[in-house]
Amino acid sequence: MDEWSEEDLPEDSREDESLARDALSEHLIEDEEDELPPERPELPLDDQDRILLVLAYLGILALIPYLTARKDFVVWHARQGLLLFGVSLVTLFSMILANVILWHFHWVIGLLFLLLLLTSGFGVLALVVACILKAFEGERWRIPFLGDFVERI
Repeated sequence: MDEWSEEDLPEDSREDESLARDALSEHLIEDEEDELPPERPELPLDDQDRILLVLAYLGILALIPYLTARKDFVVWHARQGLLLFGVSLVTLFSMILANVILWHFHWVIGLLFLLLLLTSGFGVLALVVACILKAFEGERWRIPFLGDFVERI
């Protein structure tokens, strides 16, 4: 089999090939620029910030970083933690009330709803741990359906 070299190609095809290579390299450079993570001017986090980030997701203790933190990153997580605490508290009390009502109808229905209540409690605990870990990585991870309201607080 004969292999073709660049010299054997007509000049027009060499120019087309050169233009194609240039376009491809520009496209790759643009992709690399798009994939760069956003700059994080508030990082690295010191020990005090890490403590405040943990407190931001521990219920009412989120008020401490909300009122005392100097970095906007920590205050943002404190607002999200307060929002998560408020929604979890309202959901917990409404589920307990529904459980009491269902228990009066039949104890099996109440017991099944109690299992649902416990499962959702573990789900909130897992969400809190995930938020703390994401905050330690320096990421502003928004909780689905709740994260959009953080800027409004």
